[in-house]
Amino acid sequence: MRAVIGDSAESDMPDDTGWTVLTVKEHFTAIQEEQAKAVAAALAAAEKAVAAALASQQLAVQVAQENTKEWQKNSNEWRQTVNDLINGYMPRREVEAMVSAMRTEFTQRFETQAKILDEMQKRQNTEQGHKEGVSATHVGIAAVIGMIVGMAAIYAFLSSHLKP
Repeated sequence: MRAVIGDSAESDMPDDTGWTVLTVKEHFTAIQEEQAKAVAAALAAAEKAVAAALASQQLAVQVAQENTKEWQKNSNEWRQTVNDLINGYMPRREVEAMVSAMRTEFTQRFETQAKILDEMQKRQNTEQGHKEGVSATHVGIAAVIGMIVGMAAIYAFLSSHLKP
């Protein structure tokens, strides 16, 4: 190439390789335009990729926020359910007092029922003894009547057969 590059007529003259200043300039200009187009295309693709990534990220954040709200709602419902259950239970001291009172009442009722049963057994035994006593008395009276009748029969028999 020549030492001076300019717009002179000599710059249009090819050197031994066939390149002129204009062809070199056109060549580098074409390369720069191609590179500029490639960079522009790469930037456009990168912008699209970044936009898609941002949209995807925004959607993921939105879904995560909705899931968090749902989780918090369910957590609050669960917490309320547990609180309702806890509030519905009687405190231990009240339950123990109630059980103690019930034991006392059941013990008293059991003792009362046992006394009633003992009294009924005594009455039944007394009535049974009375019935047995009455029955024995009736047997005794029947035996005495039977002896009297038997003696009267013997007396009648002997008086009718022993008449002088």
